Amino acid sequence: MSENLTIMDADTLLSTPMQRASFIIDGFLPDVLYLCLEDSFQRIQDRLYRLTESAPDNLYFAVTSGQIGNGLQKQIHHHLKEYPATRLIIIDTLQKVRNTENGNKGMYAADYDDITALKRIADRYCIAIVIVHHLRKQKDISDPFNQISGTTGITGAVDSAYVITKGNRFDDMALMTASGRDIEHQQLILKFDDCVWQLIERKDQEKLREEEIPPVLFRIVRF
Repeated sequence: MSENLTIMDADTLLSTPMQRASFIIDGFLPDVLYLCLEDSFQRIQDRLYRLTESAPDNLYFAVTSGQIGNGLQKQIHHHLKEYPATRLIIIDTLQKVRNTENGNKGMYAADYDDITALKRIADRYCIAIVIVHHLRKQKDISDPFNQISGTTGITGAVDSAYVITKGNRFDDMALMTASGRDIEHQQLILKFDDCVWQLIERKDQEKLREEEIPPVLFRIVRF
């Protein structure tokens, strides 16, 4: 690591073209690597049969991998070198790739460093890495992101966080709350139907603010 800081003056920053965040879901099907670490190839095959009769040849699965700081980064680098068209990597779940032998750090530092190690790869290759993580059993109606298991080091290190909550585990309806550095705070009502989540309604930040205003105020304004 260089002893000097990498700096840029404000005038140069304003005049330098920067690559904007690329949203890969809308209208673009990239190569995808799915680390499905809590499943088997047989279980994945069953789900694929339920989803499609013609699976794409640019969707790759793995059911085992190394851990962060213990082989995972090298495996991802090798995959991206062999398949440079890859634009999305899904890690399911975070706990499966964490190095549990690293007990010298505090919980916040460990959470932050693990996410930062993966984010460093995403930034280097300009790809998206989606990390699936569990929620606490305790619910928090005021702020769904407080339900994310672990410390705030996780939400502090990621670019965006998405929390899916349901009334109970058997419900087919769910609420996804999304927030991040490059997206507006929004909520999406989803329905799970035969292995597919369907979007029922989207509430962006403006609509959420409107719903927080008592209806009587709108009636007064109209009057």
